[in-house]
Amino acid sequence: MKSLFGFQDTLEVVTNGVVALPANANAEARNNHRNLKKKDCKAMYAIQAALDSANFDKISHAETSKEAWDILVKYYDGGEK
Repeated sequence: MKSLFGFQDTLEVVTNGVVALPANANAEARNNHRNLKKKDCKAMYAIQAALDSANFDKISHAETSKEAWDILVKYYDGGEK
């Protein structure tokens, strides 16, 4: 999956998340935030498309790709079982 995120230029969004846009943001900041949100949606789609129904249920409540990815990492990389 990390290879796919790298190819789609979404790895940074999955690992760092998308920071909330400040209320007084200028046009450039709004544009950057919009692009990051698009990348987040793209990564979330890739995660959802790769999962079977049992694993999809684990992340179905996640709002962002980072949140979904963190759930999967915790479950499969030594989180409390």
